Amino acid sequence: VLDCGNSGTAVRFLTAIAAGIEPEVILDGDTSLRRRDLSALNSALRELGCEISSDAVPLSVKGSIGTGGTHLDMRSSSQPLSALLLASPGYSGPLHLGLSEGSVSRGYSRLSFELAELCGSPNRLDGDILVIEPWRVSAPATVGIPDETSLLPMAMLMSELHCVEVEVRGWDNELTPALMALSEQASELDLRDESDVITPAAALLALVRGGRITGAAHSRGKESDRILRTVEMLAAFGMASNATDDGIEIPGGQVPARPESPVETHGDHRIAMTAMVLAS
Repeated sequence: VLDCGNSGTAVRFLTAIAAGIEPEVILDGDTSLRRRDLSALNSALRELGCEISSDAVPLSVKGSIGTGGTHLDMRSSSQPLSALLLASPGYSGPLHLGLSEGSVSRGYSRLSFELAELCGSPNRLDGDILVIEPWRVSAPATVGIPDETSLLPMAMLMSELHCVEVEVRGWDNELTPALMALSEQASELDLRDESDVITPAAALLALVRGGRITGAAHSRGKESDRILRTVEMLAAFGMASNATDDGIEIPGGQVPARPESPVETHGDHRIAMTAMVLAS
């Protein structure tokens, strides 16, 4: 039995790896992970010959995966594709994948393919129909880990909240489109590929001009429903916002107030980090 805690990444990647071996593997996790929908990856693995008992943990996986083709739903997460790619060295033959329209978090998919290429993968991310061939892992002596862009809004929020300049050292990358829009106080923020920043972004918009966050419906399936829980967390600090189907509408010019009771973060680290910055 493998305990994945509250990590959706771990459970998806380990499910894909377990699909390449014959012994049965059982995966489980905490309460938040048990609420998460794993059907996108699990449905694809079933079509490829695996036996998977459930679309939520606890679940059992019994391989081994066969060759063939399947459709991969990428509208809620990019992790099913990354999981199959990184597990494919243990598979017996090629996988033919048709990717859904409206894929989200596409930067993480590109990063997975780039890192796999550094380790010997011949597979390339090109178009909506892919063939993933098994490959022999040959890791280089050094792999550079990219900067974690999703933490920058925390620094932006701290800077705006306390009217101080925050220096981010060692930053070599350009800002992503969403972070550029956030730094320019744009009123529209599309988080299709960057939903992890929804909570600090909403708090920052509340402090400045306000705005509307869109494209983040898939953030409802994170450690918590981040749309709903972000609205609740902001309300705990006396800040108004409204949940929409795919994001949040936030009035601007707000000032956080001291919460009257402990702020519930629902075991979600993004909610917790944003609340700690606001509480400062």
